[in-house]
Amino acid sequence: MLDTTINQPVPNVPIVVRQQLSGGTTVLRSSSTLGAGQFAFTNLPPGTYMLFADGYVSAPQLSYTLTNQAALSGVTFKVNPIPLPYQPTNLPASINESSPAFALDSSGRPHLVWQRGEEIWHAYHDGTNWNATGSLPGAIGKPQLSVPAQM
Repeated sequence: MLDTTINQPVPNVPIVVRQQLSGGTTVLRSSSTLGAGQFAFTNLPPGTYMLFADGYVSAPQLSYTLTNQAALSGVTFKVNPIPLPYQPTNLPASINESSPAFALDSSGRPHLVWQRGEEIWHAYHDGTNWNATGSLPGAIGKPQLSVPAQM
């Protein structure tokens, strides 16, 4: 088995050979690659087989046909590692959000202020959605909320 991304053999990887029969039965055999990536499946009945390796994918998926009971060996099974889920490496620094304060204005509309990093932010609820108005220019310190009677 050859990892084509680094052009190196892949040792110690579980590998499976599968044959789908017309009656719906699947013949599976498993093994592991050896130090130089080699593997063998012996005493396979005639048929067409596909190889699968744990943690790897072959593209295109290759099949091997045996016309007599034989061993499947000596083939170069070219694979690529299955990529891990994307992990962004340049994430922004964590922003500390704290000290929320909540109040209702004279019409019963809820307002919220909170500290976000060094800034004080404001949001209100319009009956359906929360709407952030953004940071409050010049506001510093711990957020406190006093809503005037007419807003």
